[in-house]
Amino acid sequence: MFLSAPRKKNDEVSLSLLEYLNILQNKKVMTYVFTICFFVIGYWVFIGMAPILYQKDLGVKLGHFGFYQGTMATVFAIVSLLSERLFTWFGIKKCFFGSIALIVVSLIDIAVLILVDARNPVLITTAMALMSAGLICPVNILCPYAYRIVQKEKGKLNATIMSLKWISTSLFIQFISFFYCGSFRIIGSVVALTMIIALFGSRKLLKIDLTLEEKE
Repeated sequence: MFLSAPRKKNDEVSLSLLEYLNILQNKKVMTYVFTICFFVIGYWVFIGMAPILYQKDLGVKLGHFGFYQGTMATVFAIVSLLSERLFTWFGIKKCFFGSIALIVVSLIDIAVLILVDARNPVLITTAMALMSAGLICPVNILCPYAYRIVQKEKGKLNATIMSLKWISTSLFIQFISFFYCGSFRIIGSVVALTMIIALFGSRKLLKIDLTLEEKE
């Protein structure tokens, strides 16, 4: 039987929730956290509900479902991989506002789909793909600004963002399950709501903190 030597206590490591108070009580940091989270919550809510919407209610066969889900994932992945190059080519400011414009276009598309109760998987996928392409750059731009505020607590800030994102996504999916009636309407409404909250958060951040200087 092997006995390990006693470990020295590392006072810099703590699992106490009290360690997160500096982040939770900082209004500017939490504005960043909520804005970043709400940019992506709608995307993950849709991904979570997509199998039920497409296969059960829109009549998409399992063999074809991968095309629709894969389209969104591919758009998301390509823009994520190219985001740094886009910043270099066009500058942070143009990428930010160009992405916001793309999100607004997708919101208009989603609003129309909700109003007409659209059941065309191609139209729904197109609107959501536009949104997924638009949210990448704002998130990648906002995160470094948030990290600058709490440079010594980046790990805790990242954990806060991840926790809020997944908890909120779960709650929204649960909310949708209570009112889901076999169409895109309730899903689209929740997606649009989360993105509108993110846009308002971005507007507030632009007023109080963001300079969006060009990338050197």
